[in-house]
Amino acid sequence: MFLRQLAAIVSVVALFLILSAHADTVEPRGTAKCQYIYPKIYCYGGRGYNEDINGSYTDSLTSNIFNTLDLSEEMSISDLQNRWTPMEQDTPGPNTEFAFVADPKHNAILMDGGSGLSNDSTMYRAQYRSIIYNVTTESWNSDIQMREDNFIFHSAILGPNSTAYLFGGRVVQENILTEPTFYPLEMYLFNFATASWGTSTAVRSLRDSLIEYRAALGKDGVSIYYIGGVYPDEPKYANMTDYYYGIVPMSEVVIFNTNTSEWRTQNTTGETPFTRIGHTLTLKPSTGELILLGGSFPSNITDFQMDYFYLLDTESMTWYTRALGLGQDLDYNVTEIADHSAVLVDDRFLFVMFGLVPPGRATSTVRVLDIETWSWVNVVSAVQVPEDADGSSSEASGGTSAGTIAGAVVGSIAGVALIGAIIAFVYLRRKRQAKTEQDAKVDEINISPEDRKDTALLSAPTSPGALSGSTQVPNTFDEPRTPDITKFYGVEKPDGASNNNSPQVLVMTPVKPDGS
Repeated sequence: MFLRQLAAIVSVVALFLILSAHADTVEPRGTAKCQYIYPKIYCYGGRGYNEDINGSYTDSLTSNIFNTLDLSEEMSISDLQNRWTPMEQDTPGPNTEFAFVADPKHNAILMDGGSGLSNDSTMYRAQYRSIIYNVTTESWNSDIQMREDNFIFHSAILGPNSTAYLFGGRVVQENILTEPTFYPLEMYLFNFATASWGTSTAVRSLRDSLIEYRAALGKDGVSIYYIGGVYPDEPKYANMTDYYYGIVPMSEVVIFNTNTSEWRTQNTTGETPFTRIGHTLTLKPSTGELILLGGSFPSNITDFQMDYFYLLDTESMTWYTRALGLGQDLDYNVTEIADHSAVLVDDRFLFVMFGLVPPGRATSTVRVLDIETWSWVNVVSAVQVPEDADGSSSEASGGTSAGTIAGAVVGSIAGVALIGAIIAFVYLRRKRQAKTEQDAKVDEINISPEDRKDTALLSAPTSPGALSGSTQVPNTFDEPRTPDITKFYGVEKPDGASNNNSPQVLVMTPVKPDGS
């Protein structure tokens, strides 16, 4: 009886452990930020969106904030949507408009700045100015050197020597009615090896500061390209609490050299995109081209740009576009999207996640673009184990993550539990068989001499010729059954130039900290 109970308990525990390692869908959102470190995509934060005639962001998400997507197995795109795993324990809290950058060498992700629990009218400060997520231990660490101010609408790009380069954006003021608006004019550097900050020697002018742009590291591993967005043009008030904002032409690409700390602006040719914000910019490593996807007019985040896809040849600095193949039935028009996140995996597959889609709703859909065939795919293969310079896998050199260890432990426990259940079952079965044989022997002892003659015919061997004319009776038995910020967009030409001589400006309306 005890062994039966033990087998039942072990089976239940095994089933519970297997089911506890669950995956789920995530809440639709815009402005989420994502990064990839083998074998998972890590996505944080974002906001919901009011799907009304005007459209406005809701407060920052307060639940389901941090999620991972494991790509270690081949799966269909439809299955991909339900494979998110929430990482809710000890998160830094709600956040949006922050910078997010990963360093696979150190298995770490930096989240810098952000407006915390903000809505469409009021901006707050993030809980931490800077914080590191350790992929190996699956834990956050705020015990690092902090910047003096909290920035928003900036970006971070991983450059040489495990150094992240952060530029642009603006500071979240304590009181936006009385304090001047501050725009960082320096390039900030964060070193993952030492978890410390520094700045470059180059300082740009105020008009050269950038907001809501997108950036990517070039194929040379040295140049960072900045494209799109807006810039502070001139103060709106004497106390400089608010500014007019100009539109950055897409025909002007700002480039920062990480070796020399020098800035330069280079003009482009070709099929110049319309100006935009809310787009993504991704390097195609095999060719050095920059992939621009999505975006919206700076005046309205839901006024989606229909010229949704471009490539920039960084050698000739020429824009061009091409058609994308559709390898699946889409539940929304992937050509029009903004405030999404795009992550390149295995240097070939561009994962496009979350964002806003027509007519102005947030989505949680994941789509994957093969940048070699330029088509949206139906199935994604298991990701490849990256190799270090010495040829060894980074997984081995970087150590096994806590998630991998936890998965191995759960699998081991489940396996031990299953083996225990099988052993208990076999033991009970043999015990029953032994009891049956013993009972048969007892019955044989009690058979009378007269009856023994009859049973001898059934128990004796029945070889051919033996017991001629007798009927063979087979031995049979029963087998046991196995049981934000308001933006202004002026009339413009495709090259980003204004149709009039007056500067295009973006008007920010002062808002009290309490949102009134």
